[in-house]
Amino acid sequence: MSSSVHPLVSIVMPAFNCEAYIFESLSSIFSQDVENIEVIVVNDGSTDKTAEIAAAFDPRVRVFNSNHLGPAGARNLAVTHSLGRYLAFLDADDVWLPGKLQAQLAFLDAHPDAKI
Repeated sequence: MSSSVHPLVSIVMPAFNCEAYIFESLSSIFSQDVENIEVIVVNDGSTDKTAEIAAAFDPRVRVFNSNHLGPAGARNLAVTHSLGRYLAFLDADDVWLPGKLQAQLAFLDAHPDAKI
């Protein structure tokens, strides 16, 4: 991703020992109908291969390491590194259904005065 091009959506993902789940979670993000995204994974002190799996997944995934800040702290760290116009949150042991992100963006486009 060029530094002059900002993603539309930054997806924030805290991850702690999610080796068994993170590939499926990331797959659910990259199966969305929105391509102009970045994913910021905060490896929150994992002792498994969570960070390695995330880093190898796609060039749009950026991994930051922390010393177990907890989910809220990891999310906050990810937000400080986000470049997108919008933020979306997904935990590393969860998945998005197809069309989820596009539906949210369509709502925001249709309701530009929404206070969110």
